Amino acid sequence: MNYIKTAGILAGIAFFGLASVAFAQAASPMSVNIGVGGHATLRGTVTAVSASSISVKSWGGTWTVQVGSATKVTPHAGAANDASDIKVGDTISVNGTAVADAAWTIDAKTISDPAMAKAVEQERKSNENAIKQAVKTTFQGIVSNLSGASFTLTTGGGSAFTVQTNSSTKFLNNRFLSLSGTTTVGSGDHVRVFGTNASGTVTAKIVRDISIH
Repeated sequence: MNYIKTAGILAGIAFFGLASVAFAQAASPMSVNIGVGGHATLRGTVTAVSASSISVKSWGGTWTVQVGSATKVTPHAGAANDASDIKVGDTISVNGTAVADAAWTIDAKTISDPAMAKAVEQERKSNENAIKQAVKTTFQGIVSNLSGASFTLTTGGGSAFTVQTNSSTKFLNNRFLSLSGTTTVGSGDHVRVFGTNASGTVTAKIVRDISIH
C-alpha cells in the first residue's frame, strides 16, 4: 500500500513537472495590462517602426506605440527617444498610458528592447577596439565654428585645430556608441578626436563626443 501511494505521488509530480515544462515552452511573449488612470504595459513583437511610432503585435491585435519627445528608449545611442535602432521582429516592453480616443494605442513613457541591448553592447566593444587600433594621436577640446564637414577644436591649453571629417569618419557618443538619427556633434561639445595632424589640420578617423550620453 505504501509503495502504491508513493508511486502515485511520484507519478503526479512527474505529470505536473512535465505540464510546467510544456507551459513554459508554450508561453507567449505577448502581454497587455491597462490599469487605473489608463496606465498601460505592453509586451509584443515589433511589426513596423517609424520616427514617431512603433507597431507591436500583442493580445487583441496590432498596437500603435507612440514615441514622443518624453519617451525614453533603452538602450539608446543618440537622443533618449531615438527608436531608429529597434528592428522588426524584436520583442519589446512598453510602459505608458493608453490613449482614450484612439483604438489600440499607447503613449509610451519607456520602451525596452533586449535584442537592441545585445546589439548595442557588441557595437560598444567593437568601437572601443576600433579606437585602440586607430591612430594613437588624440586631440581633446571644445567644438566651435561648425561648417559642413569641419569644425574648430580648442584644447584646454588654448591651442586651436581645424578638424576635417569625411564619409569614413566614425562619430561616437560618450558610451562608445555610434551617433544615429538626427544626433550630431554640436557647438560647445567636449570631444576627443583620433586622427592625424598636418600643420594644424586634423583628419579625423574617430570623433567621440563626451557631451552626448
